[in-house]
Amino acid sequence: LYEAHQYKKGLKTCDQILKKCPDHGETHAVKGLFLSNLERKDEAYESIKHGLEISPRSSLSWHINGIVNRGDNNFEEAIKCYEEALKGDSENINILRDLAHLQVYLRQPTKLIDTRQRLAKLNSLFVPFWLGLAHTYHMLGKYDMAVKTISANEEQMKNEPGYGPYEISETL
Repeated sequence: LYEAHQYKKGLKTCDQILKKCPDHGETHAVKGLFLSNLERKDEAYESIKHGLEISPRSSLSWHINGIVNRGDNNFEEAIKCYEEALKGDSENINILRDLAHLQVYLRQPTKLIDTRQRLAKLNSLFVPFWLGLAHTYHMLGKYDMAVKTISANEEQMKNEPGYGPYEISETL
């Protein structure tokens, strides 16, 4: 319902779930996400906070908290939330990608290196992750590492079925 922008319907669904299971922290967080998109910010933060009190280790709740903070231009707080979410789900590509975007925006290239490396390791055949890592090395003036990153990805693609000369040339 969130991706379909059906926020009122999503809010109703959350309320129905919370009637049956009022102590479900992740549902409180999702409710906060819907409330935020309905421009009911104070209620949204209260709902997310309540969800985190119930489920303090929930990566979903922390990720939602980060999304809402990012939407309100609280970028530093959003990064903290994404980092907290990664403690519970260190291999979540969506959280890592959201974190990387904010690290680029806030110009945190040294932290971005770690995030980009994790993304490249998690999905080693997804070329944009490798290019993002190479670009980050380039931004830091580590040109040799940028070239090594591109070369490593090129070698990996050569050994993988489905990647022909055309796909490799498009990467380079």
